[in-house]
Amino acid sequence: MKLNSLILLATATAQLATSSASSHGKFTTSEDSQSIPLINHGDFFGIEVEVGNPAQKVQLLLDTGSDQTWIPSIRGSKCSKNYANKDGKNYQCGSYGTYLERSSTSSNITWDDFSVKYLDGSSAEGKMAYDDLRIGSSGGKGNHRMLLKDAQFGSGRKTHDSMSMGVLGLSLSTFQNSQEGFASFDRENIVHQMKKQGLIQRSIFSVWLNKHQTEAGSILFGAYDLEKFTGTLKTLKMVNTNEKYGSYDPVLNYEVVISNLYLRTPENFNKTLKTTGFDFFEKLESYSNAYISAIFDTGSYYTYFPESIYDVMIEYLEPYIVEKDGAVFLECSESREVSEMFEITLKFGTTVIAVPFDFLIDHVDSTAKIKQNGIDYCKLNVKPLVGMNTDKYNEKIILGQGLLRSMYTVYDLDKFEISVAPARFTKAFNILNVTVQHGLVGEYDGPVDELLLPDVYDQKTDFILNTRENGFMKPLRNDGSSSQFNVGFFSLLGLSLLSTFVYL
Repeated sequence: MKLNSLILLATATAQLATSSASSHGKFTTSEDSQSIPLINHGDFFGIEVEVGNPAQKVQLLLDTGSDQTWIPSIRGSKCSKNYANKDGKNYQCGSYGTYLERSSTSSNITWDDFSVKYLDGSSAEGKMAYDDLRIGSSGGKGNHRMLLKDAQFGSGRKTHDSMSMGVLGLSLSTFQNSQEGFASFDRENIVHQMKKQGLIQRSIFSVWLNKHQTEAGSILFGAYDLEKFTGTLKTLKMVNTNEKYGSYDPVLNYEVVISNLYLRTPENFNKTLKTTGFDFFEKLESYSNAYISAIFDTGSYYTYFPESIYDVMIEYLEPYIVEKDGAVFLECSESREVSEMFEITLKFGTTVIAVPFDFLIDHVDSTAKIKQNGIDYCKLNVKPLVGMNTDKYNEKIILGQGLLRSMYTVYDLDKFEISVAPARFTKAFNILNVTVQHGLVGEYDGPVDELLLPDVYDQKTDFILNTRENGFMKPLRNDGSSSQFNVGFFSLLGLSLLSTFVYL
C-alpha cells in the first residue's frame, strides 16, 4: 500500500534453477508442511494469528505493501460498535478479533507511538507492543504455525475509515540513516524477526493467492513451493524510486521494472496466430523507449494503472461496462465471455504473465455488485492511479490481488529480489526450504543496460542486510559464504545508482 516517487528505471533478471532436490536442500513432506492458509474474503486476504498468553485469536490482512504489523486493541474507539466505511459496508472490530493487552501475561506495551497510512486513505495509530505471536491456523491437518516469541508489533488504539481489522505487514523494514552514512533498521518487520529467532534461515517468503473464486491461498516463510508455478522462476532486482533531499534512500518497496504491458482485445487477437495484443509501451508516446516500475501489493483490492493506460483500457471495454460512483462494473453473466475476449499480459524481463480478465472481476464480494434494470453487475477491480494520496507519483503500476493471483511470487528481503513465474492452481505441493547455502541464486538472464552498471557495482554480487549491525554489510556469494569486506556508504551509493538510472 505504500507509494514512493517515480523514476524511470531498468533492471536485470536472474534465473532460478529448480531441477533437483539434491542441489538445493531438503524438501518437506505432507507431515511437516510449512504452508500457512490465506483466507479469501473477496476484497482482502486474511491470515490467522494468535497473540499473547493465553492466546487471543485474531485475523489480520496480509499486506506486502506495508511493513507495519498491528493488531486492533479492544481499547480502540471503534471496537465497541458497528460502523460503515465509505462503500457502505458495515464492520465491527470484534468480527476479526481484538487484542486485550492486560489479559496476556506476556504483553509489554511501550510508550513508543506507531502510525501508518495506506493508499486508500485509511490509517491506524497506537502504541508499540511486544508479545508472543503464533502465525497460522491452529486446527486442521497439515496446517502450520510459527511461534514468534516477544514479537514487536503495533497495538492499534485508533483507526480511520475502513480499518476494522489489523494488518500483517510484510514489506521491507523501515530504514533510518545514521550520521556515518549507513542504513539501519528503524523497526524490524515480522520476516526479519523470524530470521533473527532462527525460525527461518533466510528472510524469504512466498505467496500463492489461488483462483479468485476459491476459499484459500497460502504463504510460506523461509521456503517456496515448486508445484505452485509453471516454467522457471525468474529473479528480478528490486529498484528504488524514492528520491529525497537530493539522494536515494534504501529500497523501500517490493518494486521491480516492468518491461512490457499488453492488452489483448477482440480487434487485435487472432487465436490461430496467437498475436500478443495492444502494446501500451509501444503505442503510448509517453512510454516509448522507457521503463516504469510495478509494486507488488497483496493488501490492495484494486490494481492501479497510470491514468493514460487506464483510459485506453476502459475505452476498449466501453461496450461492456457501466460506471457508477467512480467504479466500473461489467454484467456478471457476461464476465466470462469478456474474459475470453480480453486479457492483460505483463512482462518482467523474459517472464510473461497472462492475466485472464475474469481475475479482475469480483464475483465473491456481494457488496461489489450493483443491479440495474434487473441485471447484476460485478465490479472491475482496476482503477487509475490518481487522487489516491499519491501526490505526483502517478506513473507506476500497483499490482493488486487480481493480477497477483496469476503469478507465484517469492520475496527475498535479504538480497532485495523478487522471483516470479506463472501460477499453477493445484493442491499438490513440493516445498523447498531456502538456506544460506542453497538460496535463490542464478545467472542474469534479462537485458542489462550498460548505463545501469557503474564501476562501483558488480552485477554478479547480491548485497544482503546484516540486521545485527548497521548498513549493507556483506555481499552473499553463490556458495553461500560472505566476502571479507564490509559494504558501507559508497557501496550503498553504488546499489542506489544501479536501481535509479533516470531516463530524460
